[in-house]
Amino acid sequence: MDLPKNLGLVKLPAAVEITLYLIKAELKNRKFTKALEQIGFDSGVCSLDFSSLILRLTGFEVISDDMFEKYNDLLESFVQQIGVREDEASLTKVALDFYQNLEREKPGTDQK
Repeated sequence: MDLPKNLGLVKLPAAVEITLYLIKAELKNRKFTKALEQIGFDSGVCSLDFSSLILRLTGFEVISDDMFEKYNDLLESFVQQIGVREDEASLTKVALDFYQNLEREKPGTDQK
């Protein structure tokens, strides 16, 4: 693939790339299951839950019920930002924004 020379691309650490991949999968799955529920299907058998894994990869050592609730609220708000047929670049941007919001929620972070 030929990329423009003026892009400031950086290589992300492997752990961040994996985390972003999981966030994108969770966003797409939540969007899909919400769509199933809207047309009357039980989406329980289709639901993924990578929250514990994503939070651990993001650096949360202790994950409280409050943090799970914040995570799910954050996930719901970001699911609203994507379409059912979101292109990869747009989905990656939303996942990166989601990741940055999680980073701000970590204990000891003053950026809240």
